[in-house]
Parts: sequence; C-alpha cells; structure tokens
Amino acid sequence: MLYADSPLRIDNTTISGNTPSISVFGNAVMLEAGTGTIRNSTLVGNATRILTVRTATLHISNTIVYQSNPGIGDPCHVLDDAVLGSHSNNLMFGYASATCEPEYTTDPNLQPLADNGGPTWTHLPGPASDAVDNGDPATCAALPGGNVDQRGLPRGVDLDDTNYPDFDAANPCDIGAVEAQSLEELPVELASFTATRDGEAVVLRWTTASETNNAGFEVQLLENSKSEIQNWTTLAFVAGAGTTAEAQAYTYRAEGLAPGTHRFRLRQVDYDGAFSFSPEVEVAAELAGAFALGPVYPNPFNPQAAFTLTVARAQRVVVTVYDALGREVARLHEGVLEAQQAYTFRLDGTRLAAGTYQVRAVGETFSATQPAVLLK
Repeated sequence: MLYADSPLRIDNTTISGNTPSISVFGNAVMLEAGTGTIRNSTLVGNATRILTVRTATLHISNTIVYQSNPGIGDPCHVLDDAVLGSHSNNLMFGYASATCEPEYTTDPNLQPLADNGGPTWTHLPGPASDAVDNGDPATCAALPGGNVDQRGLPRGVDLDDTNYPDFDAANPCDIGAVEAQSLEELPVELASFTATRDGEAVVLRWTTASETNNAGFEVQLLENSKSEIQNWTTLAFVAGAGTTAEAQAYTYRAEGLAPGTHRFRLRQVDYDGAFSFSPEVEVAAELAGAFALGPVYPNPFNPQAAFTLTVARAQRVVVTVYDALGREVARLHEGVLEAQQAYTFRLDGTRLAAGTYQVRAVGETFSATQPAVLLK
C-alpha cells in the first residue's frame, strides 16, 4: 500500500500482488490530502481500489488497473471533499466505474510478472491488447528523465503488425508502465533455438541467420516454472559474432539441474547495452536413481539453511532432524512427494543449540542421512 498525506507522484511504476494494510478501505494507493498524480503505471493483482479521501485531488493517465478485486466496484473511490482531477487514456478491466470513466475497459492481456529487464519486474502487454499504442504521447514524453519506460527502453516504438496486429503507427505510445517492443527491430535474426536432454544435463543449441552489433547471449533459466512470479537466473554468457551476414551456431550445456521441467531463454545483448529476449524452450530433466538428496547449504549454518530432495517415483516420505543424542528436534515433512520434482526444505536453527544435527529422509524406496552443523 502507498499512503500519502501530502503531494504524491507515481510515474512508470508497477504495483502488483499487494494486500492492503487497511482492510476497510481496501486500497493500494491512498491519498489523504494534497494532489496526487499517477501516470504510465500498472496496478495488477492487488486487493485494491485507488482511493482519494478528504481534501485530496487525484489525476490518473495512461494507467492500467487490472485483476484488482472487481467486487469493490469503482476503482477510483472518492470520499469526503476529495476531487478526481484529470483522467485520460486509462484501461480498467473488471469494474463498472462511475468515477474514473476509463477510455478502455477490455482485458489488457498482461503477461505474467517477470524480469523483462531494468531494475524491477514488469507486466508486458500481450498482442492485440488495447494497452498497446493507445496511450497519450504527451503524457509519455513528460516523464522525468525522458521518454523511457520502466525498463529504461524508449516509449513510442512503432510495432510491426505481425506481432501486434492492432498497432497504430501514428500513436505508438502504450498505456501502462512498460512498452511493447517491435520484434522487427531486433539486431539479431534468430533462426532456431532448441533444448535437448543429455543424461542429467540439458544441451541448448541456437543459430542466427545474421547479426548486427551483437555482444552475445545470456543463457537464462526459469528457477520455478510453477511460481506465479517468474524468477529467471542467468547461467552463463556466450559471446556473439558482432556484425555478420553469415549464419552462426552456438551451444551451451547446462549441468547440475534439479529433476523436473525447466524453461530456458536467451537475452541477446548489444554492444551499446540494448537487449531483447528469445522465445522460451522447455525440456524435462529426469532423475537417474531412486532419489537425490542435495547437500545442506550453507553448512555450517546460522541460523538457517536449506536442501533439496527429489524422488524418482511418487511416494510417502518423512523428513526429520535429530540432535547428537538421537532426539527428533524437527519434522520438516510427512506426506507424499511427487515424482521428478525437486522439493526444497529449510532448517531453522533459531531455537536450537549449537552443535551437529542429522537430517534424515526416509521413503518407501530409500533412506538417507546427512549432517548439518549449527554455529552460534
């Protein structure tokens, strides 16, 4: 929740997945007094409304409000002596708004919260979204620091009609915190990108038909594909060929992957720092033996550590922790673990004495023990 009792200004900001601290109002942005401005921002997945109260005045433009508890009615809730000031080029989906009067009320088709570059995660608009090219260019251009989006990429990018069929070349500014970027502007023509399993490793291969100013590729792995928040990790950097009209081939071997389904992508980087993402590829890495118990890390630890456990077939498993006298001090799990999925378990030594402990995992087809040293 953002709260202010004096002037408030929110530009190029994503506010996502928040629960309000004042449940009776249910707001994500609460302006108690003064004048507030929200521009080029995205509010998505919050149990919220935009709330102005008492002597406040709120101006909203080029902003998306989406999946934010439509049961509360109007997203711009005005109380007491509040005034809703100017409002233009807003997209608010799932509301019957009597106050904000948004210009667009269709589903913005936002992509999941992800690391799309820049200092924070963002929601990109999907193809055919009314958020694309329906913003106000003057509002976009008035941002502090220039006409750039939340990732530092330029606003007002003409989009090709293959990837975003509803683009408007005369008004390329998007509604929301980030701009959709034209795939036609990518300096590298990616011809293929594949992932194949080789034992417990995954081999990535990709080819380019041509390259311009290509410094190279970051190989990125989605750590947990089942998570609502996509957490991409960079595994390696593979140098590019610079500028060339000849086809190029690249290979990267990803070792030490936990069993389960993995998604990979490439982050192509120019010499000047500009970047773009490849399509994603998916491959399953399977466990070779009956189980895999990962080491406790860090070890020694204080006060917390973690380890992983994967089983080859679904079965009931009990994970416990014993002290040096053989007494059970913690039961971390008791139940079924699904096959070929890496589960993470955490040790909390806050209430334990310093010493050596044994972590024991017992299933229907295996039994394993490993030490964990707690230092205090």
